[in-house]
Amino acid sequence: MKVGDLRGAFVVPASTEELVKTASSNSLVIFTTSLLSLLTAAAVVFVLVRKLIIRPLSASVHLANEIADNNLTAEDLPVQSRR
Repeated sequence: MKVGDLRGAFVVPASTEELVKTASSNSLVIFTTSLLSLLTAAAVVFVLVRKLIIRPLSASVHLANEIADNNLTAEDLPVQSRR
């Protein structure tokens, strides 16, 4: 060190290659974890939308088509209420 150099209280010599490898490895782990979390969330949303919206809507469309075909003996849709 020369007079006028600004340094911390101590100097830690470290290989730059080691730091780059560690940073690359950490980046890959973070990317993979984020991707898996995103895919899991998308799958959960897909299942919930399918169960809560698509199936009841399809059943309603099927019943409407039966009524439109003049089949008034078609089974009614089951009604589920929380009250």
